Formats: sequence, structure tokens, C-alpha cells
Amino acid sequence: MKIIFLFIAITCSLIFFDQISKDYSRSVEFESFILNLKPHFNYGFIGGMFKSATGSIKDTILFTYAFAIIFILFISILLLGLSERKSIMFSFAFFLSGIMGNLIDRFRYQFVVDFLEIPFFFLQGIYFNFADVFLFIGCLALLCNAWLIRFEFFPKDNNRSKFVSNLKFQFKIGLLLSAFSFFSSMMLFIFSYQFLKIHHDSSFLKTYLATATVLGIAIVLFTFFLGFILSHRISGPIYAIKRHIRSTRNGDVVKFQLRQSDEFKDIEKDLNYLNEDYSALLKFTEEKNKK
Repeated sequence: MKIIFLFIAITCSLIFFDQISKDYSRSVEFESFILNLKPHFNYGFIGGMFKSATGSIKDTILFTYAFAIIFILFISILLLGLSERKSIMFSFAFFLSGIMGNLIDRFRYQFVVDFLEIPFFFLQGIYFNFADVFLFIGCLALLCNAWLIRFEFFPKDNNRSKFVSNLKFQFKIGLLLSAFSFFSSMMLFIFSYQFLKIHHDSSFLKTYLATATVLGIAIVLFTFFLGFILSHRISGPIYAIKRHIRSTRNGDVVKFQLRQSDEFKDIEKDLNYLNEDYSALLKFTEEKNKK
């Protein structure tokens, strides 16, 4: 719970700092050989895309993409059991504050206030703000965390902890979920495309097609990955139960325990009761044989 409070506090503080800096920048201009400060109003997003679209359409597309990304990342953190890791949650705080900082601008001004420019090489003429900096830091930190914890999900020797414990079953569940998301996305895409085609020109539609395709692919891949995670919580306990049965048949009676995130936790207690009864039966048989 303490991590959640810190996460909220950091996110709100970064958003507040971003908004204050944008308000200040609108009345101040400054130039140096390292950094230029000059307000620049971005009516599009991601480098000015969709700037020719009407306000309602542009905002709908932007908020849909932004919240889809936040939702996918948030659900992934929860399902992978990473919400108690400070490094993950702090990285997510930077990521979330970066997106929310620019979304708030949309509500306030209908555009994003960019005011920072680094006058070097290819960076010259590219304006950004602190929300963009927070977003970049958050993305980079999340990627670094993913690299550092990769062996927890793909270990070399521990079969019980492997991310893939039953490939056929997990692939089937992942495929079913991704197929559902694919056909749902296609229906929404066809409907929205036919609607937008009436009101917008070909240049806008090309940009829409590109971004919608990227978002659709991301959703399909995410649902496939989600199916793997959810099915692992089923196939993992099945693997553990089979291993426990083999161990018990070989005379090695040990306590059975599932992971906290596994399904079928109620079976854990029943199997341990069975272990006690089986151990008592073995002990009784041994004493009877001695007599």
C-alpha cells in the first residue's frame, strides 16, 4: 500500500510541475547555446499528426490511443505481479505523468504547449516539454526493468517457474483471446473508417490507417500475451500437482504449495490433508509389518 501512495504522489507532483512550467513558458522566451525556451503550440500529436482533423475527432483518437496504452501497461503490471516493485511503479509514474501532462493540455487549451528546444544537429527545430521528458524517462526505465527481470519469467533450469509450462494449452488460450480482439478491432475499424471517409480527406485517412493498424496489432499481441499469462496460472498448478503426485508415489511426501498468483489455491489445502493421511497410513503399515 505504501508503494501505491508513493506512486500517486510522484505522478501528481510530476504532472503539477509540468503544468506550472507550461504556464510559465507562455510568457517567457530564452535562448542559449544549450537550450532554447520558446512557446510552440502543437495542435496535433506525435510530431503533429492529425493536426488537420477536427477537434472532436482528433481528441477522440488521442484519448483512445492514450488510455489504451495506459490500460495495457497497467494490466500487464498487475497480472505479472509487479505492482509491489518500487522500480517498476516509479517508472510507470513517470510514464503516466508524461501522458497525462499532455492530455491535460488538450482539455485546457485544445493544443499541447511545447517550449523546449535543444539547438543541436537533428534536434534543432524539434520542440518538446517536461511531459515528453517524463514520458521518455518512463519508457526507458520500464524497458530497463523488463530487461533486468527477464529471467524471472524465462529461467533456464526451473521448470515450475517457466513462463511456458504447457505450450499447447497456453498457445490455444492466447490464440482464442487474440482472435476475439482481432475480429472486435476489425469491426470497430471498418465502422470508424467508413464514417471518417465521409468527413475527411485522403491524407488524414492515410495517417489514420497507419496508426489504427499499429494500435490494432498492439492490442492483438497484448491479448495473446494476456492469454499466455492467464493460462500459465492454470497450467502452472497442473504441472505442480503432477510433479507432487509423482514425488508422493516415489515415497517423498512433502508439503504442497502453490504460488500466490496461481489458480486452484483451494486444492493446496486438500492435497496437504491427503499428504498427512498418506503419511499416517505409511507409518501404520510400517509398524504393522514390523510386528
